[in-house]
Amino acid sequence: KGPGVGVGSVDINSRGDIYIAEGANARIQINDLNGKYKYQITKCKNREGKELELITPGHIRINSLDQIYVIDTLICRVHRFNAKGNYLGSFGYMGDGAGGFNAPNGMSIDKLDRVYVCDRGAGVIQVFSKTGDFLYALCDENGAKIDIPFVNGVSVDENNLIYVAVNDRKGSRVKVFKYLTRTAK
Repeated sequence: KGPGVGVGSVDINSRGDIYIAEGANARIQINDLNGKYKYQITKCKNREGKELELITPGHIRINSLDQIYVIDTLICRVHRFNAKGNYLGSFGYMGDGAGGFNAPNGMSIDKLDRVYVCDRGAGVIQVFSKTGDFLYALCDENGAKIDIPFVNGVSVDENNLIYVAVNDRKGSRVKVFKYLTRTAK
């Protein structure tokens, strides 16, 4: 295990710091834009003072407040840190249902700081508030959950179009979803 081993994903905050999720090294490494090492996150203390270790940080995203979100894939949770790397909390659990994950493998954050987590194991994309409260899963216009087998990633653009990468027997492709709003009759 050395620098950059097992890199899951990379994101950059508003100050130009580079955040690297290294699953094989069980850490988040932070470098400046020139690649110079600044610090790393491997452990944190929760609100009760209990020490929490990162197990397999696999996907990382940073919101508009420079808060850091990282999927800890092995334990099926998303951890949140402030811009200085201090622990803010975690959400998700291993299992089915609202807020539960089977194999979380991708994440995006929209312009309202909603967190989209795709779950290859459940074939679903769930949406959470910036504090980790479950909001909803992607649904069709009738409110039925959209089943997305073999989902590989998600990205949300400035117009709130949702791009979903899928890789199944039909090959690799991107599906695009958009929000529908219901108007009062």
